[in-house]
Amino acid sequence: MPDEEEGKALHLHNLGDLFLQRFSSSKSDNDLSSALETLRRGVTIATGAHIHRGTALAGLARALILHDPTDLESAITLLREAVNLPFSLPQLRAVAFKGLGQALETRYQRQRRAADLDAAIDAHREAAELIPDADPNKVDFLRHLAVSIHTRYSSITHSIDDLNSVIAVSRRCVGLPRASSQPGALEDLGTALWQRFDMMGDLRDVDEAIETLEQANRLAPQTPSVLATLGISRLVRFERLGAPEDIQAAVAAQQQVADLVSDDDRSAKSGALHNLANALQMRFECAGALEDIDSAITAQRQAVELLKDEDPKKFMALHALGTAYHRRYDRLHEKTDMSASLACKRAASRAMPTGHPQEALVLNGLGAAWLLCYETDHESDALDNAVTALKRSVELTPDAHAHKGMRLHNLSRALSERFAVHGNEADISDAISAAQKVVASTPDFDPWRKAVALNHLGGYLMRRFEAYQEAADVDDAISVMQHSVDLVPADRIESATFPANLGKAYARRFELTQASADIDKAIKYLGAAQAPSRPVFTQFASTVMWARLCSKHRGPSEALAAYQVVLGQTRQLIWQGSKVYRRLEDIEKIREVFPEAVAVAISAGDLATAMEWAERGRCIIWSQMRLVLGAPIDALKGVAPKLAEELESVSLELGQSWNADQLRFSRYSSPDSEAAQIGKDQRRLAERHEELLKEVGKLPGFEHFSLPKGIAELRGAACDSPVVLINVDKSRCDALALVPDSEDIVHIPLTELSHAKAQKLLTSLVEILRQYGRIRSGSSSRAMRMASQRLSTAETLQNILGRLWTLVVEPIMDALEGKFRQPNGDKLPRITWCANGPLAFLPIHAAGIYDGAAPGRDRARVFDRVVSSYAPSITALLNAQRLEHISVPRVVAVSQSNTPEAAPLPGTVEEVRIVQKRLPNLTWLDGASATRKAVLESIKNHEWVHLACHGLQDSENPMKSAFMLDDGDLELLDIMREPLPHARLAVLSACQTATGDERYSDEAVHLAAGMLMAGFKSVVGTMWSINDDDAPVIAENLYEHLVNNMDSNSDHSAYALHNAVAKLREQIGENEFMRWLPFVHVGA
Repeated sequence: MPDEEEGKALHLHNLGDLFLQRFSSSKSDNDLSSALETLRRGVTIATGAHIHRGTALAGLARALILHDPTDLESAITLLREAVNLPFSLPQLRAVAFKGLGQALETRYQRQRRAADLDAAIDAHREAAELIPDADPNKVDFLRHLAVSIHTRYSSITHSIDDLNSVIAVSRRCVGLPRASSQPGALEDLGTALWQRFDMMGDLRDVDEAIETLEQANRLAPQTPSVLATLGISRLVRFERLGAPEDIQAAVAAQQQVADLVSDDDRSAKSGALHNLANALQMRFECAGALEDIDSAITAQRQAVELLKDEDPKKFMALHALGTAYHRRYDRLHEKTDMSASLACKRAASRAMPTGHPQEALVLNGLGAAWLLCYETDHESDALDNAVTALKRSVELTPDAHAHKGMRLHNLSRALSERFAVHGNEADISDAISAAQKVVASTPDFDPWRKAVALNHLGGYLMRRFEAYQEAADVDDAISVMQHSVDLVPADRIESATFPANLGKAYARRFELTQASADIDKAIKYLGAAQAPSRPVFTQFASTVMWARLCSKHRGPSEALAAYQVVLGQTRQLIWQGSKVYRRLEDIEKIREVFPEAVAVAISAGDLATAMEWAERGRCIIWSQMRLVLGAPIDALKGVAPKLAEELESVSLELGQSWNADQLRFSRYSSPDSEAAQIGKDQRRLAERHEELLKEVGKLPGFEHFSLPKGIAELRGAACDSPVVLINVDKSRCDALALVPDSEDIVHIPLTELSHAKAQKLLTSLVEILRQYGRIRSGSSSRAMRMASQRLSTAETLQNILGRLWTLVVEPIMDALEGKFRQPNGDKLPRITWCANGPLAFLPIHAAGIYDGAAPGRDRARVFDRVVSSYAPSITALLNAQRLEHISVPRVVAVSQSNTPEAAPLPGTVEEVRIVQKRLPNLTWLDGASATRKAVLESIKNHEWVHLACHGLQDSENPMKSAFMLDDGDLELLDIMREPLPHARLAVLSACQTATGDERYSDEAVHLAAGMLMAGFKSVVGTMWSINDDDAPVIAENLYEHLVNNMDSNSDHSAYALHNAVAKLREQIGENEFMRWLPFVHVGA
């Protein structure tokens, strides 16, 4: 065909287009070169006003872009010329406009100039209008228009007008004849609809979005983009309505997408993991399964790692990861999660482009992270940073935006906290004003969010009331909180918080008004807040307040019932899936509740309940260890062998997860570290362990398998001698005694004792011991430092022991007169002490009058009347008593005179030689032969163990308490994990082996209690550091008595120690309290 023929240019365009089509599949440079050559000829022929010049220019522009991306500017120039030329058909001109739109979009992606995107949208609009609705290609043109507008919405404007335009164009597209067979058009509409719902909150949008996307999914199953958008839509509807089927469908859809997307597509894989993490996080917030939030963090972290630093989506992935850490912190209160959340949010803020549409979102998250940091560390700079970020977030958020209320809520929280710190009235006024705006902007059709907003407003009003005591504030608080309670759905897991806060407000107003109606309502609403709720410690505090109000303003029976609920909640507070230091900190929060409850039960005359409650509050962590590492499952094996096998296996794994080496770095390690993974495994195992225990409890005869012992079992501890439990509470102090041959509990009111007096005695003792270096941490020598003011020390200790006698021991001895079972011969009767609070650290076994100024007071020393033992709990004592007596024990002794990195203990070798004279067949591990492995094996295979070495006490993590040996520390956990069927007597001739910690008075966090819990029948330990010269004296007399009584049918370790200490006292003098007083017997 000659060049001058009019159709030649169109023919060349079509040929060039064919070359391009073949190039799209072949990727052959020859095809692309042929296309360029052919299309250039067409442009050369179609000059001036040629009817096909526009078509030729558009074709050449397309080829240029494919040939070399740097030719984009030339291509845009050609396309701008083309769209202004005449075309033989409007459809051809539409193609040119579409090409221009696509080229401008490409330049926008490279240069980020908003004007390019605006021009691209105009070009796509022109293209779409040129195509008649009947044209089957109309759908494609409208989709390009919708996508370009949506790009402007998501990247630049975040404008509702753009989103409305996307929906309008997508509706037009879906309404066309061929659209029903194109899932992409349905996906576009569904995406825009859920996003408009997220912005404006109209439920009709999200319902339509889900319906539209489900239609798209039916047309194109297994399409990742459709499934992802459907999952997001179900998730946002769940956030509003809370329907369980929505969250389950959301997680399933996003998991499917994550499985479908190739690992090679890093960007798409990151997006899929991000969406999956969001769904898992929301399910965690709903159902509380820790596995979900752990999995969410893992997925979100992978999503971040897949993106390069320069990726524009990186900052949002970091933001989301920070939010996931925040949510886990809300549950576990691990400081590492708080730190990780703040680090991620700060990184997201730094990586975010200036002026990005998501700036308000990111700043809100950053402010929330700073607020959490303040609530954890109480640093005022963090609070100021929170207020600054949150104020800016609110300023950037349009009033009509669906998240404006949430951002105002966070700002009001930060302002309220800052008012509490600095007392600036403007802060609390601004907090209340912001909270009022949240209430006003929350639609009535969303009762949950409305209730939350009202509840927080009431809280800020109460905070201002506490500061200025204006009655109007408490009245207003009660009014809005009442409205909140009336609105909140009863099935929300957080719902108990609302009546609890209302009850607290009524209680505070009662203090002003003394109106009976106020206290009645306080008790009513606090009592109504007992359904399982989160956060659990917040609910627990409300329950305790309810119980205390009942105790003060109601009768004993109502108070007793209230404390029954309180103690029922404590089991879920101290969770074995938490790290040990976390559990000890949590115990510190609840430690006052148990003696309170016991005091209430005593006041109500229910001594059996008082005894049970006192026992329940003791050694919670040790009991958990015992349940995991030493649960008696032999009987279970005969009934449910498979269940028993799994319980045994899970218990073993859970015990291994507490490995001491792993626990060394558990508090401060990174949340991405090996320790964090161990923590996750521990939580999974703890959850499964709880499930298995519930299954066991359903079996006939095993209903009480994992429950605290009742009074019928506890009475058995007093089969031969009294067991005295002493309860020290701020309201009253009492002793409860179990005695032989009686089912009655002996109640002994300690009317002269108070909590304050007991605390004063403890403070005096601790001051002396610290002053003279007798109690300490670490591996310092057990050899005592001689006191230069011995007389002053003796007088102070004499006073402490005298006060213990008159306030505590004497009334107990008098009340128990005639209730002891008299032993054979001239032996003294035994007694076992189990005290709480300050008395847990005081030497009750040495109480007495030592000044000689008590005429007529016969035997006014406890050791003249009874042989004393201690028990960390009655349950532990029962377990020890069940162990049969061994008449010919195998004995191992360990001595460490020169432990590496520790002070010398030269007296230990002589000490063991003395023991060897009494027990010539003993196994002796000395110095380098006393390795951890050797000592542990010997403990397993011997009945008696004598340890003359340094001891390490770790009150923060008692399982890490250890004996220092030649090749390292033998930790208590290592011993507890081993079966010890032979263990009977452990003599711990090491420093401070029975020293507790004031913070955890009822936990008995010391080596002696730990050895008892590990399976020994009796343990001899010391309350503080001893003199090297005294240890051999005690050892010689202790073992002399034990050897002389080996043939007896009873264990004599308590009597042996009693006699040994008496011999030492005779040698050094009674007033050398610091030397003879620390030796104690623990167990049976």
